[in-house]
Amino acid sequence: MERDELIREYFKLGLKYSEIIQCLEELHGYSVGLRTLKRITKKLRLFRRKFKSDILEIALFLLQQCNEHGKMHGYRWMHLKCLERGFVVDQETVRVMLLIIDPAGVAYRKRRRLRRRVYSIRGPNSVWHIDGYDKLSRYGRPIHGCVDGFSRQIIWLKAGVSNKNPFVIAHYYIHSIRKYGICPRRVRADMGTENIHVETIQKFLRRNHVDEYAGERSFLYGKSINNQRIESMWGMIRRQGIQFWINFFQDLVEGGYHDGDHLDKELCRLCFLQAVQNTLDDISSIWNRHRIRPYRQGISRCGRPFLLHHMPRAYGSADFGTEINVMEVDICEGELETIPHYPCSKLIEELCTCIMDENNITMPKA
Repeated sequence: MERDELIREYFKLGLKYSEIIQCLEELHGYSVGLRTLKRITKKLRLFRRKFKSDILEIALFLLQQCNEHGKMHGYRWMHLKCLERGFVVDQETVRVMLLIIDPAGVAYRKRRRLRRRVYSIRGPNSVWHIDGYDKLSRYGRPIHGCVDGFSRQIIWLKAGVSNKNPFVIAHYYIHSIRKYGICPRRVRADMGTENIHVETIQKFLRRNHVDEYAGERSFLYGKSINNQRIESMWGMIRRQGIQFWINFFQDLVEGGYHDGDHLDKELCRLCFLQAVQNTLDDISSIWNRHRIRPYRQGISRCGRPFLLHHMPRAYGSADFGTEINVMEVDICEGELETIPHYPCSKLIEELCTCIMDENNITMPKA
């Protein structure tokens, strides 16, 4: 990607000038000064204080988001969604508009302040926390996720046919270590049989390392209440989008359209699995680039998860991931069962496709 396009993308993500300069230099090898960056953004007509978007368009967008996701999103999250959509607007404007558009939601969020537990880790990829989320399992859409303990970067967040099948979880893990090109120093999971293949692969890839957590110590089991990073993430994910789907499917059940049998689950997977995944992708994108405020305890790092994960030196830390051997990863992946790419059984998908074609019916959109 060309330098100007990278600047456009990072600007759209809401990064400050200093953060854009860091990303360009450390991640892409472009050395750009502050004055040069400002000149380029001006040439690209990228502004945050000038040429602000029409206030009515922003209000309609915020109203749409409130209707789709209820009273879950705060003004900081909504501000990032506005930037992602391409609006030029400041946080204060979004905050005031939400107070007018959704006063009940603002009051609701104020009543649910949480006391956070103290958690500290040395650097990115030191510990990956993995876990499953079962609030949508009864409707055929179990969710599985992984988060980095230091940066709080979401490594994966997937809605699939199962979050109890160890082969499915292992494929999520394999895909992620290929994507990042590293193996985490440790993986933390709850005590469940769905994690056995991830445990085996992690220990195999770390068997020849010499650090204190190499080999058998590279995978850690524990109680779910102590898997702090991923458990706290589920609450955020529910507030920022999954509660909408919980309410939606409960309405289907109460309306008599979903009895919970096998066929209903298969049909719901076919119709809504991709829509749920789109919601999860949107949550991951917003979360990984939002700014985490300082904690009162002053232990955990503050900043954007994306920057904390990819540029730890800027925050006084280091990357604790270890490079992967591609051949070893290929061997591990070859030992896993292939996971079907169909959202439901192939027979039901083919039958439903024929019915939709004959009746000119299209798939629902999120």
